Amino acid sequence: MYSRENNNNLVFFFGGDNNSFTHKYDISKQQWADVTNGENQPTGRSDISCTKFINRLIAIFASYFEREDDIKNDLWIFNLLVLTWRLNKAPNASPDIQSYHAITLSDNTMYFGGVFSDNETFLLLNNVMLYFNRIDLLVFIH
Repeated sequence: MYSRENNNNLVFFFGGDNNSFTHKYDISKQQWADVTNGENQPTGRSDISCTKFINRLIAIFASYFEREDDIKNDLWIFNLLVLTWRLNKAPNASPDIQSYHAITLSDNTMYFGGVFSDNETFLLLNNVMLYFNRIDLLVFIH
């Protein structure tokens, strides 16, 4: 599975069920390139979504890894200027969420929703996860 985000003439693709990858496609040159940035990058995962914020950062959140019972609740941020990943280490982690996690932005705050690890219980609006970019904080409010 993959997710993508457009940045001017570049389109970035992230994903990989068993292996993590980050690729970029230059629309004007019609060229593909692999973005390699060492060891610090998300592990392979399925059912991800992404969004761009502050015009230079892309965030992906949660999903499951090689097996559907290996669910994570991590937030990775990709910097478009230097092409590097950073793992956000929230002090109060959210519950494990896997597929269908939508991300919407308002004032550079991200709102997360999706399905809990039982694959039947949706994250309701009275239980919300927020990422406050200005202070680099991910919180679960319930």
